[in-house]
Amino acid sequence: MLEQSCAPGGIYRSRKLEGYRVLSVWLVHGFFAAPLSIITGTLTRNSMTHWWVEIETDDPGVWFIAQLNPWGFDLYMYSSQWGVTKAGFDTCNREYDSNITTKYCGSPSGYTMGDVYDWMMNENGNYNLITNNCQHFGENFYHHF
Repeated sequence: MLEQSCAPGGIYRSRKLEGYRVLSVWLVHGFFAAPLSIITGTLTRNSMTHWWVEIETDDPGVWFIAQLNPWGFDLYMYSSQWGVTKAGFDTCNREYDSNITTKYCGSPSGYTMGDVYDWMMNENGNYNLITNNCQHFGENFYHHF
């Protein structure tokens, strides 16, 4: 579900992006995920990881998570970076002590949360394990912003 506070007329729509990180975590323990990723990588070209985007805004108390999961897009506001991290782990039912990998990061100039909302509204939110998953979403976010 997309955060309506970033929709036209929303209170966070004009918040500027200070930076973002595309993060990933293994879907299962790394001991199992690494060898299984060889199989899934061969079949789907994707490792067994969940990706999400952590967005920092110009307000220190306003952070967002953006992600694609089997139920569609998520764009939610949190009051801390930890809230976003926890939400990323919760999506794939992982323990909070799992290792996070930064896949991409950026400091876009001139973009707002309204731009993120509008971009997500125009993206394909239909999850497909092979052609349109969380990893594709993270890469597309990075290339756009």
